[in-house]
Amino acid sequence: MVAALTHHQVMASFLDFIFPFGMQEYPQDFYFSGLREETALQSLPQGLVIPKLGRSGREIRVCYNLKSVETSKSSREWPWSIRQTAVYHSFDVETGKSFWIVVKGSELIKDRIQEATRKGSNSSPELRSFETTAQAFNSTLATHLVLCDWCDEEWRWYLKYPEERLQDATRRGLAIIDRDPTDMRMADDDVFTFKNLQLVQDFKEKTNEVAPVLEANIDSLTEMKEHYQQIFNSRDLPEDIKANCKSEFAQFEKRVSGIITHLQRQKLRTAILQTLLGDRKSFVSLFPNIRISRQIHIVGMY
Repeated sequence: MVAALTHHQVMASFLDFIFPFGMQEYPQDFYFSGLREETALQSLPQGLVIPKLGRSGREIRVCYNLKSVETSKSSREWPWSIRQTAVYHSFDVETGKSFWIVVKGSELIKDRIQEATRKGSNSSPELRSFETTAQAFNSTLATHLVLCDWCDEEWRWYLKYPEERLQDATRRGLAIIDRDPTDMRMADDDVFTFKNLQLVQDFKEKTNEVAPVLEANIDSLTEMKEHYQQIFNSRDLPEDIKANCKSEFAQFEKRVSGIITHLQRQKLRTAILQTLLGDRKSFVSLFPNIRISRQIHIVGMY
């Protein structure tokens, strides 16, 4: 690993995005995220130029991480897991040479990029075109979008799961509270058990993890969009890239902005769910007292 990173002159800050990976009893640096860049578009001293390796010294270099949710079989009660991906990318603006490192705990991203670049694929043709420097730059933007799409795609279903389970766990209790006090039955004792309270608490803890992750993704994507906007508007970016990548870059900006907006909506939905879970947890905790109070009320009536 050290030899590969050294040979490809990978920026040292990429290590910060690798360290959170690995077997851990408790997640470390779980909320660490962001984007780092070391872009040099101006001509550099000849000593830093290595023509044999396709390096002109004028490079876009960026690293970042993103998180998403994927189905998991590790827990029957919670069939989801938050996963992360760390990315390093360099692009030589003179030679069009690209280099990617994608670190992930499964083959998913690798398979998607390979499928997207395969001949005959129905994906965007920009991913398979490298004949010119401009085409290679367009491929860079399209590859970033593969990763951006991944960080956005499953949050709706991740949040829907606790919503449905919460309703299942508390619906009967809410119906009981709305009944006439004289209609209380001892069979109602099994409506809210310690298991129900534990379930609601677990869902609350899982949901509390979502907002910081969504915010981290939003920040990383915003930084990515702003960084490439700065690059594309730079006087030092070769004119052939500016002239031949306008529409693709506009599409890139639009897609990233759309993903950011969607993540912001999921963040708002998360806040609503957090409030609901807090209310239902309080309700579940207080239910035994409510039941006793109603039973005393019934005795008093007689």
